[in-house]
Amino acid sequence: MKTRLWITLAVAMVVGMLIGLLAPTRNGGRHDG
Repeated sequence: MKTRLWITLAVAMVVGMLIGLLAPTRNGGRHDG
């Protein structure tokens, strides 16, 4: 049952990384610094 939790965490991390990489480009660089 814990496998599902780890998969969810892994997906969340990947999605977070993708958003972190794509968001600044799409929104014109929301992260300053």
